[in-house]
Amino acid sequence: GEAPSSTFVFVNASRENDAVPVEPVSLKTPADVTASADGKHVYVVASSDSDDHTLSAFSRDSVSGALALTSVITDGGNSYGRTVDGLSGANCVTLSPDGKHLYVTADRYDNGSTKTGAVSFYSRDLLDGALSFVGVIRNGDSNGNRTVNGLDGARSLAVTPDGRHVYVVAYSRGKDAVSLFSRDTTSGVLAFLSAIQNGNQSNDQAVEGMDGATSVNVSPDGSHVYVTTFYNASILVFLRNSASGALAFDSVLRDGDLNNGKVVNGLEGASSAVCSPDGRQVYVAAWARNHTLSVFVRNSTSGTLAFDSVVRDGVRDGDRDSSEAVDAPNGAGSISISPDGRYLYVADYREDKVSVFSRDLVSGALSLASEVTGALDGAHSITVSPDGK
Repeated sequence: GEAPSSTFVFVNASRENDAVPVEPVSLKTPADVTASADGKHVYVVASSDSDDHTLSAFSRDSVSGALALTSVITDGGNSYGRTVDGLSGANCVTLSPDGKHLYVTADRYDNGSTKTGAVSFYSRDLLDGALSFVGVIRNGDSNGNRTVNGLDGARSLAVTPDGRHVYVVAYSRGKDAVSLFSRDTTSGVLAFLSAIQNGNQSNDQAVEGMDGATSVNVSPDGSHVYVTTFYNASILVFLRNSASGALAFDSVLRDGDLNNGKVVNGLEGASSAVCSPDGRQVYVAAWARNHTLSVFVRNSTSGTLAFDSVVRDGVRDGDRDSSEAVDAPNGAGSISISPDGRYLYVADYREDKVSVFSRDLVSGALSLASEVTGALDGAHSITVSPDGK
């Protein structure tokens, strides 16, 4: 059936007439968007080659979903007496589960001679949603008694459900990594703990298949971490120690692998992934070749994934011989799921739309329900308001 009309999805865009519906708001080269747990505020990071790097805050009307700009933080600007740093090349923005802090990854931090990656953090007023800059950690920094590594090309960030740890993946040929930080739940400050790079030993085996890391996700129970990759066309599974946050490499699934009696397909150009709220499935969006949305069944105990099906542009449910066409996302850049798990949303930057899929709550199977167009030129990042409206 159709997605409920009361559902509002915030999508940022990257072409001419950039906008964030509902009620278009003009922004220059927005990169990512997130919404507060109470649904009252929305935050967007934007970064351009013209040294225009910003973090914008919006208030959100809980009835209409309309956005109103409340503030803009600029890289190099002043934030309550501190010089803002770490927004150059901003590409991902995430709020902590308690809503007290906001984190931004950036892949083009320029320290005067070398461009590398960074994670910046902000405190957030729970009433009015206002942000204030707290600090930044850059690749190569001394942090405590450790030297930060694994942030060169920082691309995506995830905070654990318990709010104690933060994981960052870096997209950097030959240096792809997933980094672990502990989080001070009072101040929001991060402390670097470790990084696992492609080829490192972990859990008595070599980490493989992490070339071109594009996204990182933590399972709802906090027991497992999933990383998607572009160049290796894969999804990696890591076991997580809930006390220390330490990761142990478990397994990897690549496009073309034989798994669960099926040939895995739909991972070429994997760009984004999301776990269902019940933890039973993992969905991966990819834009290479025929542009796909893949479904994996998750073992809630081991965290391992079993390939189930794929919705491929022009082909229904991965049946390569089917004559029944499906208008799947042609340029899937970002994926999000409703809080109740009933709908999946994909931002399509090539066809300038949002594809809405209904999700079977038992099997996890997807079927195209509707498409949203208008003011979505270059749509590539999406979030659903946590209040489900």
